[in-house]
Amino acid sequence: KFGAHDNPLRRLLASLGMTSPSDPEEEDFCYRCHSRTTDTNPGGGPAKTTAGKDWYGIANMSSISEQIFSLFSKTRVHPVASYSGRHKPTDGSAYNDGSLTGTNRHAECADCHNPHGANAQDPLKGASGVNVTNPTTQFTDLTSTNYSYVADASTPVTQPNGTTVYLDYKVCLKCHSNWAYGAETNAPNPTPSATWQQTNMAKEFNVNNYSYHYVEGDKTTAAALPTNGTGCSKWGPLAGSTQIPRASINYGNFNTTYIGIMEPSLAGATNAQIRSAKLRCSSCHGTDGASSTTPEGPHGSAYNFILKVPSGSSYTVWNNTVNRSGNVWCFNCHDPNFGSTGFVSGGTNLHTQKHNGRPCQNCHIAIPHGWKRYRLLKFSDCDSAPYNGTGTTGLTSGLNWKNSGQWQENDCHSAGLNGCG
Repeated sequence: KFGAHDNPLRRLLASLGMTSPSDPEEEDFCYRCHSRTTDTNPGGGPAKTTAGKDWYGIANMSSISEQIFSLFSKTRVHPVASYSGRHKPTDGSAYNDGSLTGTNRHAECADCHNPHGANAQDPLKGASGVNVTNPTTQFTDLTSTNYSYVADASTPVTQPNGTTVYLDYKVCLKCHSNWAYGAETNAPNPTPSATWQQTNMAKEFNVNNYSYHYVEGDKTTAAALPTNGTGCSKWGPLAGSTQIPRASINYGNFNTTYIGIMEPSLAGATNAQIRSAKLRCSSCHGTDGASSTTPEGPHGSAYNFILKVPSGSSYTVWNNTVNRSGNVWCFNCHDPNFGSTGFVSGGTNLHTQKHNGRPCQNCHIAIPHGWKRYRLLKFSDCDSAPYNGTGTTGLTSGLNWKNSGQWQENDCHSAGLNGCG
């Protein structure tokens, strides 16, 4: 028998066998069930005694759900153990309300999960977040008028192959956009010692941008892109169009070995289906050693930015030095041989034949969420940090832009490259 009648801790939470519970319990309370019998001191007490059950040994728990505690011992984590007493149920319920910025900035289990609504199929059910009405001008700041609070932010959508996926971006944007901190100049540093600010992911994933990874799966139309200008106002061969999605639906193959682990709803999907599929933030951010038997979601990883890496994959690095012949993290989804690429000249695949030794960030932005230019390409002479990556090498605004499949070497090397020889 259980009765929540008397407890000195707030919210009458049970101590679940904690040796010396401290108020508030926060993640420690969750760990008492979401851990394994072999874990050491999960949540401040002895491990539970029955595998596959909750702490009481009564309710069934999956092996996946019991691994949560161990994920927060990874090198890169959402820092749930770094704060105490900051979280409130109303956090993030209004634009720039101060609850998720400054000295109140925090991450707790309850910021992303509603324990009364979550279930195995939809762990984010009942979690709050924000709806976004995107600016029609691409890659531009959002204001309070572009957002609205939503009490249940989990969003089910159907993939082109018929499977269902629950999008998570509305939950993530509650903290990782200027909904949390107002003016973009107020963006927080990712850690107290970091010298750079977080970027506004709502700005990056705007479906009116020239290019983006398609995480806003509830958007079906987009405004016309600006027309091509000169110099840094060159956007690409489809400038002025309303192509949806901005990613190519004609070019590009994928790594069938790992893409079904990166985004499980795409297991067995064809290249054509994947090109128009929706992604989750957890398609890219999650645990190292990911498989069908490990938890989904950006709890913790051995790699920077909580990057997800499938079990057995050697594709682990994304920085301004890694090149196509190395272990580029993006190849967990994208075909490392660039099958069906549009960057060709007379049938020659320019990725594989001309650029094996060139860092990817010579030409592509360092934060590949979304961008103001075609195919996430950046100009080293005028695009700013942190997006410019290498900064001084690669494409420049003198580029002679061509349609997919029609590139020539002189389009880049005679008119728009720095430091490539």
